[in-house]
Amino acid sequence: MAVQLVDELHWDDLVIIIAVVSSKQKETSSTSGMRDTVETSPLLQYRAQTVVPSHILKMEEAIKNCEFESFARLTCADSNQFHVVCLDTSPPMFYMNDTSHRIISLVEKWNHSEGTPQGTYSSV
Repeated sequence: MAVQLVDELHWDDLVIIIAVVSSKQKETSSTSGMRDTVETSPLLQYRAQTVVPSHILKMEEAIKNCEFESFARLTCADSNQFHVVCLDTSPPMFYMNDTSHRIISLVEKWNHSEGTPQGTYSSV
């Protein structure tokens, strides 16, 4: 069950940009992909049991305390791990395209050049 942690004014200097990089229908629907992943990916089970519980707690703290560095690192890590789980699924699923990869590369280079996260991404 989803629970709202903070109100919409809590982190008023956080800017969110959403880029739709393709209007094409996905090769694998989310419902079908989730079913295949649950049935075939041991990595999903590991993430669900080992990684996700601590990430949720860390993300809640980052949001409550407006800690962008933690928020950004967790968001990028979860996005990357989502796509690793997609590759671990049988048959593998590919949701990102060249534009998605370029955006991730740009954000990573920007963050590296600044020495601390300035942006984050979540590609789904």
